[in-house]
Amino acid sequence: MRLYRGMVRAVEYLLMLLTGALAVVVPTGVFFRYVLGAALAWGDELGAFLLAWITYLGGVVALDRGGHMAFDNLVRKLPGLWRQVAEAASDLVMAAFFLLLLWSGLHIAVQLAGQQAISMPLPMGAVYGVMPLASGLMVWVLAHKYATAWRRASAGAAQAPEVAAGLAGGHGLAAHGQLGGAAVKVQAAVEAAEEAVGQ
Repeated sequence: MRLYRGMVRAVEYLLMLLTGALAVVVPTGVFFRYVLGAALAWGDELGAFLLAWITYLGGVVALDRGGHMAFDNLVRKLPGLWRQVAEAASDLVMAAFFLLLLWSGLHIAVQLAGQQAISMPLPMGAVYGVMPLASGLMVWVLAHKYATAWRRASAGAAQAPEVAAGLAGGHGLAAHGQLGGAAVKVQAAVEAAEEAVGQ
């Protein structure tokens, strides 16, 4: 859990740096082109590279926060079990796409590793390396989502033996109190797991 949160935080910080760099590069290029009449040779190309990295890494953070666009009106109307099945199927398709993108992006990055950008000494393999990097991280996000849901569900199920032991001990109202308290815990754990899967 700590490693995963550290990864997300690192991507967020990197995104802030890249966005700040893009906010400097683009206005600078506009100023040199239209005010000084001397366009920067590397301005457009570097801006495009920064935007590509921001787009792919932004997808990692958006997936972690459940912020990707989705047409979920139909899914929300399904019964609980079928809704979970539909959401799991959607995540499975996404994971397959990310794995395909990881493999394809890695192949492209390796093929272009020996080439440099036109206007600057920047290896094109590093530019296209964001494709397998972001794809692998998004697979990690999906895996973490279901691992978290599984842990929460397991924690809720672990309360069941406590309920049985309380009833078997014949503690009367105390046993019923344990039953009620444990039932609330189980229900809360199930709802938390459903929420984690649904994000």
